[in-house]
Amino acid sequence: MKQEVTTGYKTLGCDKIEPQGWADVLLRNLADGLTGNLDEIWEDVGPDSAWLGGDGESWERGPYYLDGLIPLAALLRDARLQKKVGKWIRSVLDSQLETGYFGPSTNTDLWPRMVMMKALVTYAEIHRDEEGGVSVIHLLQSFSRYMVDVLESQPLQMWSFARAMEACPSLFWLYDETQDPIFLELAETLGKRGLDWNTFFHDFPIKKPIWEYMPWQEYVSAMDEATQDQNQPTLLERARNEEMFNLYHTSHGVNVAMALKYLVYLYRITGDTTYLRTLRAAREQLMAYHGQGNGMFGCDEHLSGPEPSQGTELCTVVELLYSLEQIIKISKDLSWIDWLEHIAYNALLTTISPDGCSHQYNQQVNQISCTVDPRQWYSNHDDSNIFGLEPNFGCCTANMHQGWPKFIQSLWLKDDSGYVCVSYAPVKVRDRDVTITVTGQYPFSDTASIVVDSKRKRKFPITLTIPSWASSVTVTMDGKEISAISENHRIRLEENWSDQTIEMHFTMALRVEETEQGLFVYRGPLLYALPISQEERIIVDRGRFSDKELRPTQRWNYGLFVENSEAWTVGTQEMDVPCYGIFTIPTITCKGALVENWGVNRNSAAKVPMSQAEYSMESMTDLTLIPYGLTMLHIAAFPALRGGEEL
Repeated sequence: MKQEVTTGYKTLGCDKIEPQGWADVLLRNLADGLTGNLDEIWEDVGPDSAWLGGDGESWERGPYYLDGLIPLAALLRDARLQKKVGKWIRSVLDSQLETGYFGPSTNTDLWPRMVMMKALVTYAEIHRDEEGGVSVIHLLQSFSRYMVDVLESQPLQMWSFARAMEACPSLFWLYDETQDPIFLELAETLGKRGLDWNTFFHDFPIKKPIWEYMPWQEYVSAMDEATQDQNQPTLLERARNEEMFNLYHTSHGVNVAMALKYLVYLYRITGDTTYLRTLRAAREQLMAYHGQGNGMFGCDEHLSGPEPSQGTELCTVVELLYSLEQIIKISKDLSWIDWLEHIAYNALLTTISPDGCSHQYNQQVNQISCTVDPRQWYSNHDDSNIFGLEPNFGCCTANMHQGWPKFIQSLWLKDDSGYVCVSYAPVKVRDRDVTITVTGQYPFSDTASIVVDSKRKRKFPITLTIPSWASSVTVTMDGKEISAISENHRIRLEENWSDQTIEMHFTMALRVEETEQGLFVYRGPLLYALPISQEERIIVDRGRFSDKELRPTQRWNYGLFVENSEAWTVGTQEMDVPCYGIFTIPTITCKGALVENWGVNRNSAAKVPMSQAEYSMESMTDLTLIPYGLTMLHIAAFPALRGGEEL
């Protein structure tokens, strides 16, 4: 192991961040919705969970749930949620043996314990000076030493083999706290004992949808012959067919999203910048062959190409966000923020219902209905894109909760000298004698206000990120425009801070991108979509937490006249968003027409006819596009129409 490199930026504890504005409403909807009530309505994380001492589910679902519940409870200062957290923490602490091992005795897999370690670090950051926090740190240290011993004799299997480096954030945190090299050495060992993701990302061999390499039925046939674990019923044993086993894991969307950050972990362990170059190339290849307009890549469950009717799993969304947060933190490369914003403000926002009471397993960029019907998924079930409690499979029901809290927590970072603004969503930061308050409707507006209050009037730098989509930015301080040099996606301001107000104004130029998969419309970090009016049908009645189908009540198959895009108008409208109330949203008005040769294929929108769209000028009309994240049924990949120059 070479000399470890800089630790990068530090995350502020959730107890130092307070969501404001729309971010506060969103998190409170989750607290009042699935995150705050899941243990009362879903048995897998209910009182019978083996993680709570019962005889129920003993694998990943309890740790996944706690990984989101802890930061949400802290961000909202919610006593009810904090009480729930305390119950889980006490049970986990009580389960630890003298060997350092902890968790349900009915499941010895290291993988869910790696997730639980990640959750416990968040708790320890908040409560480090309290008895519970000290006990959690002791548990983490003891279990890490247990892993050192067990890895000598016990090879990693199944998910722990594919996701071995998921323990690294916890191990890095322990090293930073103690400077004990055993934690970095364990991180390096896990990287060597697990799947070789560095070679995979360097070569990136999966350049087509997975069914062209491994039809699902071929995998199922091989799997049926294998010894199956009741908690992992869809995995083939590595020893039986290593090639197929590796193909399964390296094409698995959630694995890929997780593993991108392993390259920056290897960089931290070794100091070798080659890993950062491989990471950059991996991102380019992943999005070139599987990328979609909402910032994600197609993976209904496995890499499925760029077509806008292919699905993207919610677990993949939240894990990719977490990977990017780690990449930014460790590498200090702020150019990754563009991708982070693209995913959070589009893909994450749309796939959880506005009231926080239901979610999808798969979302589609072109989503014309959410029904229990066969679609072109690789391996997912017919209910994968409905909004409900547990569509398709329960992993997303347990894992969705980390997405927004960890994103909100990561909006501001710090280093030894000052603070870094990652994105301008409304929050308040309280760190010792410094208070930083961000207000405004960003990213739904092009402005943000930042008030910096330092009671001791001391000097330190604040770094403001400049997204690549911003053709220009105006920065004023206390009403006076300042000349700030933007370099490498950042502006650095160093002042004797006392009570100053910074106003940011970004030029959000409208961007129209024409691809083989369709025409996409962007402004700022937002993808725009044509909302489709819908009717709702409850298919499983659980009150607020019911499973629902959504069916369209209007025509959706419109193309856009691209030759007139310079005449499209940007405006605003009032929108009644459930649980948000009246919300002023940005809009784009443009000309479109119905495309008669664009229909339905397997209950989804068919492939977008880009070069041969058939339309009549008689159907030409004004269309109003709104942010993709504020829609449930939508078209966001359009046919590009020409011949409307006179419009």
